[in-house]
Amino acid sequence: MGIEEESIEFLEWHIDHSFSKLCERYVIEDIKWIEQGQDKHAYADLFHTNMVLLFPPFFESGRNKKD
Repeated sequence: MGIEEESIEFLEWHIDHSFSKLCERYVIEDIKWIEQGQDKHAYADLFHTNMVLLFPPFFESGRNKKD
């Protein structure tokens, strides 16, 4: 699995599990990535709100924990 597929799977899992209640109520407007050295975080703006979802760190090569 490439990094693109892995990152999409990571985001989908967290949308369905970590943020399921918020995503049932609000629409994600945009997802962006912040990269600082080895750290990669995604964040999502919610449509018509001032809320932002900050995803856990994303690690390449299958080291992502889905807790």
